[in-house]
Order: sequence, then C-alpha cells, then structure tokens
Amino acid sequence: MGTDVVEAAAEISGHRPEVWDLLISPGTYTRLFTGVASCECLADDGESKLLRFGLQSARTGPRSVSAHITIGRHGRSFELHSPSSGLLANVRLHTVCDRTRVVVIVLVSRHSRPDRAALSPVAVTRWTEAGLSRLSALAAPGTPGPRPIRIPPAPA
Repeated sequence: MGTDVVEAAAEISGHRPEVWDLLISPGTYTRLFTGVASCECLADDGESKLLRFGLQSARTGPRSVSAHITIGRHGRSFELHSPSSGLLANVRLHTVCDRTRVVVIVLVSRHSRPDRAALSPVAVTRWTEAGLSRLSALAAPGTPGPRPIRIPPAPA
C-alpha cells in the first residue's frame, strides 16, 4: 500500500469568484469529468458539503461514491475527500491578472482491493487535466449553458 501524488494546473479565462462557483457546484461535475454521470448534494452547512456521485465506467460499471467538500479559505481553496475510493483532492484558486489559476493536487491511495483495480497516476493526471480543460471552456465568457448567478447580499 502507498499513496501517489498527482498535480494538475490550468489558467482559466474568468475571474476567481465565477470559477469558484463552478467548482463547488455539484451540477458542474457531470460537465467536467468523464465518468461522472450524476452528482447530488446530500447536505450543505456552508463550510462543507456531502455529495453523492453516480459514476459509470466500462471497467467498474455503475456505482455510487460519497465525498465531502470542505471549504478552506472561501473562494480560494477546498478539499474533496472520498474515503471509500481512496481519493483526496486539494483545489486552490489564484488570481493571475484577469485569469484564475486552478491547482489540483490529488492523493490517490493504492488500495489492494480485489473489486477495484488501482488507478494509475498517469490516468488520474490526464482525467484531471481534461476536466480543467472543460472548466476553462465552461468559464469562458459567452459560453452557453447554465452559469452560476451571483446574487448580491441584501442590504442590512
């Protein structure tokens, strides 16, 4: 047993608050990551969310995985942790001029489970980079489809 560390990064055309909203919205994951068929929020206390992902792959077939999103610094960092799948992802957002740099570090546990083949670091890197590429396209100005709406707080 052990852990592989994978890092992927991308500069996204878009301001950090909009990119943040996309990344913490459960509905976005089906548009970003291959194999994520559904994602629903089961609980949200403002600092963390409990999500249920419906996954589909030729290798494993359909299955359901739970994960927690824990907010670090709002608008700047969060962790996505799925103990049952042995994944922990740390996601950080940085403003770079009028763009947002997204850095994802994934820790992949190499479980020796008979019901699941180990994920290769190369496969996880490619999957994450492809998702970041789709995020870049989704966050680009003028992209059709659902986009987060920022509602200003009510005056006090």
